[in-house]
Amino acid sequence: MKKCLTCILAAAMLLCLPSCGNKGTELIGSNDNLPNVSAGDMPYGATITDLTPDYDSGVRTEIEFDNRFFTETDGKFPEIYKISDYLYALNNQDEEVLKSAYYPVYLDYYCESAGFEDTAAYLKSCHDELAQSLGEDFQFTYVCVSGCTGSSDAATADEFKALDARLDDIGSEKISDKITSRKKIKIGSYSMYSAGGKSSLMLIDALGKDITFYLYEIDGQLWIL
Repeated sequence: MKKCLTCILAAAMLLCLPSCGNKGTELIGSNDNLPNVSAGDMPYGATITDLTPDYDSGVRTEIEFDNRFFTETDGKFPEIYKISDYLYALNNQDEEVLKSAYYPVYLDYYCESAGFEDTAAYLKSCHDELAQSLGEDFQFTYVCVSGCTGSSDAATADEFKALDARLDDIGSEKISDKITSRKKIKIGSYSMYSAGGKSSLMLIDALGKDITFYLYEIDGQLWIL
């Protein structure tokens, strides 16, 4: 199913670079009917890496992403690990994992401003909202990072500017001066989940939209916002 859907998403593009072990890398190239372009000029989704927990213990479930948009260090993808932790926390109402993934200053601010008694109450609210569409026993089984935009993207520049300003307002110091990376993440496409005894259910079909959040590097550490 995954390969079929990949072909649909990639339109008529040609697949090359086959999978290797449990970490598969696919590069979408061009054919005779399409202009030749370098991998760096292709849109998000042209280069795909697939990680499984058996291959990389940094991820909690199988996850696919365009490796050109995330930093790789010695074969590791710390940004992807942080995304995996955040989704795990939402899925399993794991407060400790959420606190390790979510920027503390912003998490406290959001809980207070939204009227939640504590982090656990906020996390339960997020989980219950997902459960309304997916089912009480939902479990993410395959995660597709369907989009990633950075500070240079005009479409999200205003969003980052507003979020930076909010961080400065709630912090005891100018947090924006410590930000070295800003990314807006989308989880969707053919991400899958199980619920109600059924497997391989499509997340986008149930939600009708992507799950979106921000991934910032602040003072040398990665955080979800």
